[in-house]
Amino acid sequence: MSRLCYDAAVPRPDVTTAPTSNRWTALAVLTFARTAMGFQFQSVGAVSPLLVERLHISNADLGWLIGLFSLPGIVVALPGGLLGDRFGDRRVVLMGLSLMTVGSAVMGVAEGYSAVVVGRVISAAGAIVLNVLLTKMLADWFTGGEIVWAMAIMMNAWPVGIGIALFTLPSIAAEWGLAGAFHVAAGAAAVGALGIVCLYNSPPRTSRPPTALGLAALSRREIWLVAVAALPWMIFNVGFAVTLGFVPSLLVRAGLSMQEAGLLLGVTNLLFIVSVLAGGAAAQWLARPGVVVLAGLLAYAVGLAVLPFAPPWPTLLAVGLLGGLPTGTLVSAPTGVLRPESRGAGMGLFYTVYYIGMTLLPPVAGRLQDALGGSAAVYFAVVAISATLPCYLTFRTIQAAAADQAPLA
Repeated sequence: MSRLCYDAAVPRPDVTTAPTSNRWTALAVLTFARTAMGFQFQSVGAVSPLLVERLHISNADLGWLIGLFSLPGIVVALPGGLLGDRFGDRRVVLMGLSLMTVGSAVMGVAEGYSAVVVGRVISAAGAIVLNVLLTKMLADWFTGGEIVWAMAIMMNAWPVGIGIALFTLPSIAAEWGLAGAFHVAAGAAAVGALGIVCLYNSPPRTSRPPTALGLAALSRREIWLVAVAALPWMIFNVGFAVTLGFVPSLLVRAGLSMQEAGLLLGVTNLLFIVSVLAGGAAAQWLARPGVVVLAGLLAYAVGLAVLPFAPPWPTLLAVGLLGGLPTGTLVSAPTGVLRPESRGAGMGLFYTVYYIGMTLLPPVAGRLQDALGGSAAVYFAVVAISATLPCYLTFRTIQAAAADQAPLA
C-alpha cells in the first residue's frame, strides 16, 4: 500500500535536474500566467448576478458561459501540446495569452449575449493552450518527487486568480460596469505575456524530441493511463467550477449583497490556496496522497451539502481550508506515467478529456437549477466532488498493476 501511495503521487525522475535558480524563476513566471487565467475564468462567475440582470439570460445560459471556457479544449488541447513541440512552448504560450487578452477585451465592448459568447470562446482558446503547456513546461523543469510540490504551487495560481477576481471584480463592475470588469481581466493576461517575454527561459533539453505526431507519440499503455488519470481531475474541477458559478447567486438569494458574496468566496479561496499547498506538501513528504485526497474531498462535499441550511461564513471557510488538499496529487498524476518525450501529446490528451467534461457538465447544473430551483446546482457540485474519489482510486489501482508489468514503451 505504501508503494502504491508513493508511486501514484511521485513521477519517475528525468535524466538531469535544471539549475535551482532557473527552476524557481520559471515556476514564478508560469504561476503568474496561470493566475491571470484563473482571474479571467472567474470574471464571469464573479459578476454573474449582474450578467443575468443586464443581459436577461437564464441560469442555463450562465452555465454555458462558464462551460465555454472549456469548449475549445475538446479540439484545441491535443494540438496545443503538439504546437509546443513544433514551435516552442514559449511562443505558443505567448499566443495563448494574446488570445486571452483579445477575447476578454471583446467581452468588455460586447452589448449582447452573443458577442459575450464570441469573446469568451476566443479567450478560452488561449487559456486552453496555456493550460496544457504550463503543466508540460513545469514538468520539463522539475523532476522526481519535487514536481508534486511545484505543481501544487502552480495549480494554486488558479484559486489565487479566482480569489482576486472575487475580491475585486464585483466592486469594479459596480463602479464601471461589466465592461470595466472584463477589461481588467484582459489587462491581467497582457501582464502575464509580458512576464513570459522578459523573464522566462526554456529549460535545457533533457530528453529526445518526439518522433511521432498526435497520439502516435504515446504508447497504448500511456494513452490508457493518462485517460483514466484525467477523470478525477476533470470531475473535481467540474464541481469547483459549478461552485464558483452558482454559489454567488445562492448567497445573494440568502440575503447577501453581490459584494458580500464576492468577499466571502474570496476569503474561501484564500483558504483554498493554503489547503492546496498543504496537500502538496503532505503528498510529497508524507507519501500518503490517498489520505490527503480522501480528507479534502470529504470536507468539500459535506460542506457544500450543508451550505443551504448552515451559516454561510463558517461553512464556506471550512470548505476552503480543506477542499484544496487533493489538487497537487490529482493534477500531477499523468506526469508519473509519461516519458519526457511524450509529455506534449500526453498532456494534450489529459486536458482533452478534462475539457470535454468541463464543457458539457456545467450547463447540466444550470438546467437543473432552472428546472428545480433552490440549491440544485450546488448539489450537482456535491455529486461531482463525491465522484472524484472512486475515479482516483481506479487510477491508482490501474497504475499499480501497470507498474508490475513491463516498462512503458
